[in-house]
Amino acid sequence: MSSLTDKVSALIAEVAADKILPRFRQLSKSDIDDKGGGDPVTIADIEAEQALTPRLMALVPGSRVIGEEAVHENPKLLDDLADDDPLWIVDPVDGTKNFTNGSPNFVVIVALLKARQTVAGWIYQPTEEKMTVAEKGAGAHEGDRRLFTSDTTELRDMRAAIHTGNIVKERRPLLNERAEIFASNQPLYCAGMVYQQLARGDLDCSFFGRTKPWDHAAGALILAEAGGHTAFTNDGVTYVADRGDRIGLIAASSEAVWQSVRTEIIKDLVF
Repeated sequence: MSSLTDKVSALIAEVAADKILPRFRQLSKSDIDDKGGGDPVTIADIEAEQALTPRLMALVPGSRVIGEEAVHENPKLLDDLADDDPLWIVDPVDGTKNFTNGSPNFVVIVALLKARQTVAGWIYQPTEEKMTVAEKGAGAHEGDRRLFTSDTTELRDMRAAIHTGNIVKERRPLLNERAEIFASNQPLYCAGMVYQQLARGDLDCSFFGRTKPWDHAAGALILAEAGGHTAFTNDGVTYVADRGDRIGLIAASSEAVWQSVRTEIIKDLVF
């Protein structure tokens, strides 16, 4: 891994220790707001993103940052996804609902794009001090351990994380019924943790209804570098950050598993 990867890893861990962990299980009502539709934001989200933004930009001259909380205030920032300049994508606390409920299932996600392609990704679980990183073409790693996806091929043997919260309510029961074929199905409500577990081989497949770049840009690269595949359900196009907020994304341990999940579970449910 490059020196830049190490510097970003250290920065993320430092900001998590300074801005996020002191708020964990210590939030007051005034520390939590609602962005709409039951989507919470906390003082930890805001302060962590504010701390990361200038320091990431300083690491790569000429780069800009798209942060989840900044986009909420100024959606036009998403226009930067169409530019070829270096771009950081930041989710300061992925799994904010879990965080507010006192669950340790939350992470910090950072991705680096160049010429609209994700070239590096970081996912950090602060409570466990687990940093998952990948550089394009260099594999996915946690510390000195190189990560590889599982080799499970039968749906009935797979461990899944099927998230139905962002699809039409009328379709959720059918999708949940179809997911009963899996050996287990445990949605984590934290995309970053799902990608970590897929890359480690602890999960085999996942479905997401929402495809925001801060949730998936880093994870899709990490999973690809571990041998997996992430693509949109409607057209099978491999995940890229600048395709907008499409409904429907499958992440799987391999392209063959992706196809099995699309054919047998999603089927006619084109979102």
